[in-house]
Amino acid sequence: MPCQLTLSSFVRDVLPRTGIGTGLLIASAICLPANAELDLLLEGYGFGSGQKLGYNTANLWDSSDDNVNYYQINATQHQWVDAATQQGGLSTYCIQVYLGVDLGESYQFEVTPISGSPVAPPAPGPMGAVRAEVLEDLYARYSGLDDNDVVATAFQMMVWEITHENFTATDAAGLVDQISLDLGAFRWNGQGTLGEGGQAEVDEIFGTMRSVLGTGGFLDADLVGLTNPTAQDQVLQVPAPAGALLLSGLLAGGRRRRRN
Repeated sequence: MPCQLTLSSFVRDVLPRTGIGTGLLIASAICLPANAELDLLLEGYGFGSGQKLGYNTANLWDSSDDNVNYYQINATQHQWVDAATQQGGLSTYCIQVYLGVDLGESYQFEVTPISGSPVAPPAPGPMGAVRAEVLEDLYARYSGLDDNDVVATAFQMMVWEITHENFTATDAAGLVDQISLDLGAFRWNGQGTLGEGGQAEVDEIFGTMRSVLGTGGFLDADLVGLTNPTAQDQVLQVPAPAGALLLSGLLAGGRRRRRN
């Protein structure tokens, strides 16, 4: 039987006993088995924008084949409330392009180790340890700076590139070298809803993010997946950058450490 959690119980009863680390969060013997669940309602979208994006699972990371169809997709933060109590303030980014979630609808998510997220089918399937390492570094460097549409858009597209691209690299540094929105399985054609200047800024910030990833070593961030076999999976930072949840006040100690 899954351990059913509300946002308030997740914050009040679970997080203070996790010892901070994501591994302990998932493995906690105190009412947080690997299949703990949260019932969340999608209240709205936060910062971000609509962008023309394409995904062809057949392409390797360096493919330039003109075989990708582009669709308008929301590259935005997702804002959630507890489906039962209406407690809000939880912000996520999605890690699964092929599935969606609808405004005003409730979803039962399983709390999943980030390396085991997203679930499959559909593609891309679990990201594994190397992609998770790069995704953590992205969050460690840029989470909290995404409080405008341009940065949030670039951030979401980088999340998708990390999780969806068909990389051949076997380590984090090699994976970063293969990141590109112009080639491969996951692509962006530069078009979106931010206007000419805003679109140019998105391109510039995405390039900056790529150039900074792994600099001086890859940083850690405590991430978990929120997964559902029939809905769009999400990535959640613990503690989430959501003031309404007061997560930062419930956890002690440093949140980031540097790998050498």
